[in-house]
Amino acid sequence: MITIEVIPYKNFKEKIKIVKQQLDKSKYVEVTGKYIYTEKKNIDIDGYRVGM
Repeated sequence: MITIEVIPYKNFKEKIKIVKQQLDKSKYVEVTGKYIYTEKKNIDIDGYRVGM
């Protein structure tokens, strides 16, 4: 099961803080507009990302 989390942010400083926190949790992070999309990284045996 894939779980995507959408996190809104107010300013650049908050955006950087949130992205850093999510990357520290080993999550896939994508920034679009005023939202940050995160997803748990799913790695299969061959090392390729799956679940996107």
